[in-house]
Amino acid sequence: MSQGTETVEKTARPGRRSGPFKKGLMGAAGALFLAASAVAVAPSAHADGFVAKFQNQNNKKCVAVDAADRRKVGQADCSDARALWFYDQDTAQMINFVTGDCLDHVRWTSGAPYMSPCGSADEGQWWMVGDRGGYWQISPMNSVKVLTSWADGSITIARTENVDDQRKWRYNRL
Repeated sequence: MSQGTETVEKTARPGRRSGPFKKGLMGAAGALFLAASAVAVAPSAHADGFVAKFQNQNNKKCVAVDAADRRKVGQADCSDARALWFYDQDTAQMINFVTGDCLDHVRWTSGAPYMSPCGSADEGQWWMVGDRGGYWQISPMNSVKVLTSWADGSITIARTENVDDQRKWRYNRL
């Protein structure tokens, strides 16, 4: 690993949910967070993960739950609450603050990620989220593919060599 970069990668996970963001509490925690928008949640407040928005370096939109269908993942203005995530380092899950559901995908395929109820045994919910020095990358666990934001507002999982502009799979952590 080069100096100045931080990588969060896991190859195995415990079969338990941990921390204050268990599924049943996530909806309530997200609602409280949104209702008290003047109160910021600092990433350091969660020893087992961090709160963040992921802004695409190409179009400046953030990864977010779709407004019309909360099972879909798309892009939104970064001020939108649907773009707020908790990355649980213990479970390697990306949990949306608004829905309490986890970012998911069909293992070993390309295509669109989606939202589903969090489950510790669901390998499609295991993500590597890491600072690569100048950008953040979001990848399915044990995969060479990356979360990619497209000009039409869609998000897919693609191999980097199949993307015409590397900024489409590079994110700023807000």
